[in-house]
Amino acid sequence: MSKIEANLELVKTVWETTELCLKDHDYNKSNLQFPDLMSKIVSSLELDEKMAREMDAIVRFHVRRHEGYGVTRGAHGGIVCLATKRAKEEAKLEKLKVKNEMVNQINKKLESLKTQKETAPEPVEATTTEDKDEEEVVSE
Repeated sequence: MSKIEANLELVKTVWETTELCLKDHDYNKSNLQFPDLMSKIVSSLELDEKMAREMDAIVRFHVRRHEGYGVTRGAHGGIVCLATKRAKEEAKLEKLKVKNEMVNQINKKLESLKTQKETAPEPVEATTTEDKDEEEVVSE
């Protein structure tokens, strides 16, 4: 086996192990961080530190070009399962849609109440018989 074939076989083994580690992670709880992924790969393949550093770039290359996973940056960044991410985004959009519908219904109800109030006749000030009696007593 030539040197190229040996290296390709090693890369293939690392990528297959990467696939297994990516599938085993629960993406509903949290994103998978690259250092955690690398530690799983290193422990399962029993790589030394030098080989682990060399394989880090290859693993990152594979994950970034994977059709089922994406890489995000920031405080909650890491490796994300794109199917899980899409499901969360769709749920968020559905929730926003329902919220907007409720706001529109409330606004329509407020407008109808406002127009009813504007078209309603002015209330007439009613006087009770007790008020009249008190006025008569004062005028006597």
